[in-house]
Amino acid sequence: MPAGHVVVAATHTHSGPAFVSGGLGASTRPFRDYLIEQASHTARVALDRRTPRDVSYADAGPLPFATDRRHGVRRPDARLQILRWSESGTDPEGWLLLYPCHPTVLGPDNMLLSADYAGQARSALVARRPGADVIFATGFAGDINAGHKVADSYRAERDDNRTFAESARLGALLADAAVVADY
Repeated sequence: MPAGHVVVAATHTHSGPAFVSGGLGASTRPFRDYLIEQASHTARVALDRRTPRDVSYADAGPLPFATDRRHGVRRPDARLQILRWSESGTDPEGWLLLYPCHPTVLGPDNMLLSADYAGQARSALVARRPGADVIFATGFAGDINAGHKVADSYRAERDDNRTFAESARLGALLADAAVVADY
């Protein structure tokens, strides 16, 4: 495949194990090797499965929860952008959602693994279209959080607004916006 046809993107969650050294938590070589092996396998499967598809783009606009994580003000420039693909004339087979907001709905008191609101958005779209492929990327998340300041992530206190229910609500909001976007 020509290099110009490949996009490498990354996303992250603050509710997952450490992958690189230097952050919070310990990173292990076996875990990194496992992730690299799985990513390589997924890329090979995707390459083997490739077939022509119709692709459409939509800009669903800003969603009401992206907040400047330093100053606590809403960010109207945090727009949900969507690529949707399907076989000619069929229902969507998949979506690529790009929303520049850190997946930090769950607070520092959460000790469970989670894909946060991004995983909830993926699950909500798959529930509407079983078997669909849904990819989520945060893109340039920079200083954008889901309604709280960065300092709030370093407090061990429970925050009743940073729950799995809130993560599911925001994920459903993204999924709704992706489904009704004007393609």
